[in-house]
Amino acid sequence: MQYEIVSRALAYVSCFSTMSLLMTSMAIAAINVGKSAPLLACSGHACTAGIVVANGAQFDALTSKSQVDRLAIKFWSAKI
Repeated sequence: MQYEIVSRALAYVSCFSTMSLLMTSMAIAAINVGKSAPLLACSGHACTAGIVVANGAQFDALTSKSQVDRLAIKFWSAKI
């Protein structure tokens, strides 16, 4: 009998905790909706926009697996 009461109490506490975390995250998301940063970041006279790749022209030169492997090795070595 004691085990059932404790188990049920823990289930209720867990459910309440999950619901409170969900409500908190939704409230924070609702507050931050209007605070998103603009797409252009301007400081002084210089404005920069995010990088947008509209098509695959940037990667069209990679036609063989060896070229992709060399590029991957180059990026991996730069990461370390």
